[in-house]
Amino acid sequence: MKKVKDFFKDCLEEIGRGILHEYGYFEEDDK
Repeated sequence: MKKVKDFFKDCLEEIGRGILHEYGYFEEDDK
């Protein structure tokens, strides 16, 4: 169970990061 939970947590973090990048919330892009 813990492995599956960690897997989903990692997936959500990756997706969240992708969404933040899409909408330009990360300062490092500096457009």
